[in-house]
Formats: sequence, structure tokens, C-alpha cells
Amino acid sequence: MASGTAPGVKANVLCVTTYELGDESASTRVLNVAGALREQGYGVTVHQHVCRRTPTSRVDLVNTGDGITRRVIVSSRPASFFRHLVWVAREKYDVVIGNNMNGALFSLLGRLKAPLVLDLHGDMVAELDMDFPDSTRRPPFRFQVRRSFYELTEFVTRKFSDRISCVSRKMISVLRERGVPDNRLLYVPNCVDLDFFRPQYGSNVGELRSRMGIGRDKLVLGYLGRVHPWQGVEKFIEAARAVSDPGLAFLVVGTGESSTEGNLHFAGEAPMSRMPEYYSVCDAFVLPRPSHPATEVAAPTKFAEYAAMGKPIIATEVGDAADLIRQYNCGVVVNDNSPAELIRGFHHMRRLAADERSAMGKEARRLAETEFTLDIAKENLSRCIDELTTGST
Repeated sequence: MASGTAPGVKANVLCVTTYELGDESASTRVLNVAGALREQGYGVTVHQHVCRRTPTSRVDLVNTGDGITRRVIVSSRPASFFRHLVWVAREKYDVVIGNNMNGALFSLLGRLKAPLVLDLHGDMVAELDMDFPDSTRRPPFRFQVRRSFYELTEFVTRKFSDRISCVSRKMISVLRERGVPDNRLLYVPNCVDLDFFRPQYGSNVGELRSRMGIGRDKLVLGYLGRVHPWQGVEKFIEAARAVSDPGLAFLVVGTGESSTEGNLHFAGEAPMSRMPEYYSVCDAFVLPRPSHPATEVAAPTKFAEYAAMGKPIIATEVGDAADLIRQYNCGVVVNDNSPAELIRGFHHMRRLAADERSAMGKEARRLAETEFTLDIAKENLSRCIDELTTGST
């Protein structure tokens, strides 16, 4: 433990990102990790390095009142690397947590002064491949250079990190296959605040449905979250447009402007504070991800939120989500995210009796309370940091 650790603080931890935190899922994970460590008695600082071609540098101190020191560091990339190394040495951090491969690469120099934990919640190489899915064509030279850089980054950060925090069990399996020993791997799923995301009932749900033009007699299937190539939302929209069942309605939150196309309702983007309201409008949720190496190891935060809201889930045969839905019997798993398969899942959910859907919803909430509680992050991260600072295993 560093000599600069304050009395009553177990260890000083620095969390590093290469972007400014917002309200998207990656930022939520960083803040959940920081908050979990703070609650366990660690001193926590978050450095948000924003690299720009600029002749001047600045450091903004963000005061959120949660006991976590947050700095936004705006400077050129070389200057940011140097500043990071100086801070790790001067402030005597005991452990550095690099957010994803970029955050860990940024922190490699600091590893000379403190152990490094790679907080891995995606496969950047596989995600890049999704931007160029046509294997019959030769990718542009710029794409090949970028991919080679990502591969090198993945190898270096995996090789030199003292521990790798994994967002899914599938990710742990993949890293084992790549030669990472078990004693360097820990499981830290995307956990959610189970008091904030919880089943909601009452007249306000019906009122919101009415304002959106959704009848009370409709079975509402929803997709709520960001739009990326690996989310498959375009397939959900295509499938919804092809459904003629008047008893079904579909809700998309997180993309485009508010509009309605028959039984398909777009609510546009919504702040995190209002997401539980939109979740409560739905009777079931849809996770339409395509099958791909990138999606197999990822664990979308929306899945944890879906489960916490206590509603059944329709998901494709991808990653941990499919396995957990089967294990807890809290939804329907379809073969892939083709419109035909998604529609099959829609109709399956429609045919279920109300008490069957209710039972699935209760099991979904049990899944969240078992698998996605912040206690898992607290326990696993605390054990990891204690091992790195005391030398015990």
C-alpha cells in the first residue's frame, strides 16, 4: 500500500478513461466501478483524458459530491501520457484501473509505479470488423492499419495488465482460450441500481401510454438503448413493421425523433432519469443482437436493466443473455435476429397467458437480484485490489 494513503482508506485507486464521462453504458460502468470501490472504503479518483491537438492544456475538477475525485484532462496525446505518469507517481496510487483497452494502453507507463487492472467490456477488434462485414472485398488500407493497431493494443494490454476484469462469462472463456490464466481473470458484470430500475405500476404508466398513442389493450414490446451495429435495432424495427397483429405494439427509445408508424412508436432519446418510465410502458423487452464475436463476449447494460424491471425478455441466441434467460426461464430465446425469427419470438410472447408472462417477469427480477447486484462488483473488485496491494492470492 502506498505511503500516501490517508488514514481509514484501504487503498488509493485511479480509474482512467480516454473520454469524458456521459450517460451511455460505458460511462455507467466506469462510475459503477468507482462507486462500488468508494463504498468499500477505497479512495477513488477518475481521470478522463480527452486528447486533442491543442497548444494548451487544461484540467477541470468535477465536483459531484459523491466523494470521488474526478478530473477532465484536455491536452495532446503525448502530454496526456506524461501527465498520467506524473500523477500516478506524485499521488502514489496503489492500483490503476484502465477502462477498456484504450484506458489500459494509456496507463501502461503508470504500471511502473502501480499494478494495472484492465477493465474489459468489449472486443474492439471484433467491433471494428462489424464496420466492414463484407469478407469478399479487401478492406481499405486505413481500415487495415486501424485494425492492426487494435490487435497490437489488445495483445499488449492483455499481456501486461496484472488483472483483467471481464464483463461476461463468455469473455472469460475466450481469454482462457487466448492463454490468460485463471488467476488473472475476474468477473465483474454490468451491474445496475436495483432500487432505481425496478418494476413500476400505477396510473402514470397508463397516462404515458395514452400520451404516446398506445392503447391499454396492446401488448407492448420494447427496445430501449443506444444504436450501434452490434445492437441489431434495425432488425427489430424491420420485424415490427412487418407485423400486422393489432394486439401488438412496439416501442423504440434511443434513436431518431418522436413519431408513430402504425403500431410502431419512436420516443426519441430520453435522459437516464426517465428510462424507468419508458421501461414500465412495455410488457416485454427485446434484445435483437446479431451473432458475432463482438456480441458473444459483450454484456449489454440494457439486459441487466431489462431484467431489473421485472418483465420477460425476447433475445437472440447470443452471449450470456441467452444462457441466463434459459437458466431463469424469464423469456424467449430465438435462433437469430432475422425479422422472421424475431417475429416468431413476438408471436410466442403474444400467445403466452398473462400469468405466464407475469411469472417470467418475476424470474427476470430474480435474475437481476442474483446476477447484476452491485454487491458482486464490490466483492470481486475488493478481493482483486487487496491481492494486488498486499501480494496475497
